[in-house]
Amino acid sequence: MAEALSSPAARGWRAWAALAALLAAGSLLAWPLPAALLDWRPGRALGGPWRAVAAGVVHRSEGRQIAAQGA
Repeated sequence: MAEALSSPAARGWRAWAALAALLAAGSLLAWPLPAALLDWRPGRALGGPWRAVAAGVVHRSEGRQIAAQGA
């Protein structure tokens, strides 16, 4: 039984479940925020410099590059 819990498939499942739980928690925390704070349009970049950093990290990530190539 212990071997089944530490198999690569089980570890992968747990990682995805943890990521889903983390994203769900973030969504619940962001729910009461005004929509203007979550606006992603480039015109708002000067009002929140972190937006440019976040966009750069997302768009330069290896996962996104692979997805863009259709692999």
